[in-house]
Amino acid sequence: MATWLIIGVAAGIAYGWFSGNIVRGMLIGLFVGAIVAFFGKKPGPGK
Repeated sequence: MATWLIIGVAAGIAYGWFSGNIVRGMLIGLFVGAIVAFFGKKPGPGK
């Protein structure tokens, strides 16, 4: 679950870096990562 949050935040920071708003990108990444982590608790590759 934490893996998805890290991926979401990292992607958000990368998006924010290119769009010029790192804080907003990080918040969006954290939000999306939390949603994916919440709904994506199916067994499979990655934990």
